[in-house]
Order: sequence, then structure tokens, then C-alpha cells
Amino acid sequence: MKFMFAIGSRFAKYSLVGSIAAIVDWTLFFLLAVYLEIFYLLAGTVSFCFAVLVNYFFGIKFLFISEIRFTKSREIFLVFCVSLVGLIMNLFLLYFFSSSLSFDLMTAKIFASFGAVLWNFIARNNYIFKDIKDL
Repeated sequence: MKFMFAIGSRFAKYSLVGSIAAIVDWTLFFLLAVYLEIFYLLAGTVSFCFAVLVNYFFGIKFLFISEIRFTKSREIFLVFCVSLVGLIMNLFLLYFFSSSLSFDLMTAKIFASFGAVLWNFIARNNYIFKDIKDL
């Protein structure tokens, strides 16, 4: 029971940090794909990459303890690898929701974002970062 509470608490804290990154992702995606009419998968890639940077920097500032398990360069490399898988998931879901289910682009982007959240949390929490800060 205590373990489940700890995981739930960590996920809630991760979601708080992730919300900031999501706002960056969605805003930039809107500007690129909807306002500037850049191809939505390219816009999704660019916005996701910026959101990953925001998530990483806020994550190590407020959530995860950096350089406990790995050196800084190794940690950044691992975050990049985890984020690459998240990006592939995000783009696949963005394509699926917009093309197969005919969602408008912003709705598809929002739903696609939630698809990668669980993957990113599990990989960062269980593999990359050993400890979490108290907020």
C-alpha cells in the first residue's frame, strides 16, 4: 500500500511538471501547425522536442535528483532515448487521431500527448533517476 501511494505521489508531481511542458508543446504546435500551417507531423516533432527540454529542466530543478545514478552526459543521453520513443508514440497517435479518427489537429495533439506521458514517467522514474525531490 505504501509503495502504491509513493508511486501515485511521484506521478502526481511528475504530472505537475509535465503540465508546464504540455502547455509549451500545445502552444507551439498550435502556432506551427494551425496558425502557420506547417505540416502537422513536423510541427508535432518540433513542439515535442521543445517540450522535452522544458520537462527535463523543470524536472531536475523541482522533481528528480540529477546525477545520482548516471553522469550528466549519460543522463541527458538516456532522457533523449526515452524521449525519442515518446516522440514516436506521440507522432503515431497524432497521425492516428487526426487521420483515422478525423479529430481536429489540436484535439488529436492533446490526446496524443497523454499517450506518451505514462511511458516517460515509467522510464524516468524507474530507470534514469533514482530519487525524487520533495515538492
